Amino acid sequence: MRRRRNTRKIVENFSDKPLFHWALHGNGWLQLLLVLLVILVVVARVAPLEIQKRIINESIMLRSYDNLYLYCIIYLAAIISSNALKFAINTTQTFIGERAMSTMRQSLYNYVISLPLSFFRKTQPGFVVSSIIGELSTIGTFSGMAVAVPLTNILTLAALAGYLIWLNAKLALATLAIYPVVIFLLPKLQKKANLANKQRVDISRTTSSKIAETISGINEIHAHGSFIEENKAFASLIEKLKKVRIHWSLLRHGIKSTNNLFVSLGPFIVFILGGYLAIEGELELGALVAFLSAQEKLYDPWKELIDYYQLYKDAQIRYEKTTDHFNIDSEVNFSQDDDGLPPLLGDLTLANLSFRTDDGHLLLKDISFTLKKGKHLALVGFSGSGKSTLAKCIGNLQSCPPGSIFLDGFDLTDLSKSYVVNNIGFVSQHPFIFTGTLEDNLLYAHNAKYSLEDHPLPSLDDKIEALQNSALFVDVLRFGLDTRPPAGDTDFTTKVIKMRKNFLRNYRDDLSELLEFYDHPQSGCPSETYLDDQSIINNIFFGKIISTRFEDQERINQAVVQLLIEEDCLETVTQLGLHYNVGSQGVKLSGGQRQKLAIARVILKRANFLILDEATSALDNTSQTRIERMRMTKWRNRITVVAVVHRLDIIDNYDKIAVMKDGRIVEIGSYSELIDQGKFLKQLISEKTK
Repeated sequence: MRRRRNTRKIVENFSDKPLFHWALHGNGWLQLLLVLLVILVVVARVAPLEIQKRIINESIMLRSYDNLYLYCIIYLAAIISSNALKFAINTTQTFIGERAMSTMRQSLYNYVISLPLSFFRKTQPGFVVSSIIGELSTIGTFSGMAVAVPLTNILTLAALAGYLIWLNAKLALATLAIYPVVIFLLPKLQKKANLANKQRVDISRTTSSKIAETISGINEIHAHGSFIEENKAFASLIEKLKKVRIHWSLLRHGIKSTNNLFVSLGPFIVFILGGYLAIEGELELGALVAFLSAQEKLYDPWKELIDYYQLYKDAQIRYEKTTDHFNIDSEVNFSQDDDGLPPLLGDLTLANLSFRTDDGHLLLKDISFTLKKGKHLALVGFSGSGKSTLAKCIGNLQSCPPGSIFLDGFDLTDLSKSYVVNNIGFVSQHPFIFTGTLEDNLLYAHNAKYSLEDHPLPSLDDKIEALQNSALFVDVLRFGLDTRPPAGDTDFTTKVIKMRKNFLRNYRDDLSELLEFYDHPQSGCPSETYLDDQSIINNIFFGKIISTRFEDQERINQAVVQLLIEEDCLETVTQLGLHYNVGSQGVKLSGGQRQKLAIARVILKRANFLILDEATSALDNTSQTRIERMRMTKWRNRITVVAVVHRLDIIDNYDKIAVMKDGRIVEIGSYSELIDQGKFLKQLISEKTK
């Protein structure tokens, strides 16, 4: 067997980045600009204090109008400059914060979708949504403030403290003496607030996950009428969240109240000590006023630092919680050597494959077999025997130990994720349909395969062929016929009128009992006016279908297809059908339509290796027969197929059949060989037919 070693990972671990990385990454020049703006705004903040002193001492006390006008103009210019610079700082902070938040969300989203599927079996969708949208919002806000806010306020504090000492050292030391007490007391309160905040974040996430789980399982809730039980569970979480939030809020308010108390003590010291010094002649009146103004301004940067510290701790807690939960190695990687590998031919070898879950449960035990290119293998077995697990292992949806699965002789673990998935088509029993149009979902696998290449999209003929082979074409036609043509397309509406005449002339006698006409057919040709408020098919019939029997629907479909072909409208209606919006997660499609759409999109992917995990379990007999016919004719000897099969009446056309029981392949061979042996397959067929 051949081996190739991966050299790089396509996705970096989001959790490896420290919190301040997001504030600095890609924002270096903006942060330097902020530093310059901060220095200027500090100067603009301190300058008015000195101007206040000079207005009193050199203008008012000396009765100098010239100095009064000059200093007032300088004072006004300083105030305007300070506010303009502050606005520039806030604008730059906002830009940095939003940019950092967008980068974080993109990075985390990119990383999350690359995590192993086992991660998503243990994580609620609501938690992921809450982390990407809710938690990163606070972190993004902090990123914008990470440099400018502490730098601005620390420099402002230093400048104001220096100015106070310059005015009067004795008074400055007295007023600044209260800060050691604040610095000692507030961190203790903040530590308790941080602990409460951690609890709040944990319970908030649990509550979000509970809501997401409830919405996802709403069918079961309605089916079992478990409304009271669900309300009780949610009420318990809400009660815990309420208590934690109250405790957290009280601590936050306590911190602010304590800080405000010390803020109020400052002016008291200035009044009593500064007033005494002024009476004694040791402090000028202008200096006292400037000192009092500086003392009041001293608490603004201090308060902002307290708020910044609280935001920092909140962001740190949220970031640590997020990174800890998502700190899992991604499995999406690629090797530069893969670029030189040709497409997979489809040779498959399993050598002593065993698979154990994270909790130690052994699902697959010592499985070995070989499947040559273009051959088809049916996996059958008893309930819980490991068929789907084996299919997912082969499709690289489950991590397998090295040396267990080989594709074209290469160890699966040494091939990149992108190379493997681009060469394998996988259809599950319950395929996921994305919100959007039928065409979006039809091209999903194709676009993913060629996302890094300038590859042409499949032609309409290619799409129609895939739809026909997957038995979805009639459904797409019906979606198109049930819509209305683009406004102003008179050529198409004219053709519809012609189809109406042809229908009444050639098919009305055979189908009249299945339809309710807007105008009685015996009265001759109905109005040649196109009904804008009706669908295309109702315009063709000049009426509506009243029969719901499957056989009647087939007769009507055959007639409509013939009419569309005669007027060369088949492709137009198909394109309209492809534009049909399938709703949120494909809610407008039936289970069978979802499976047919999933099969159609892997057909367009044009992979040489297909894995079908009960991919036709929801289909009617006619659709399943059509797909089986395609498998036996178009895929045989060209595309390798591993199929988990739920219907045992169709497995006789497979090249090999593997019967599984308790995580093992208990027998493998052709249908005739296994029937002749009369062991497990025969027993399985007997149980199915009881």
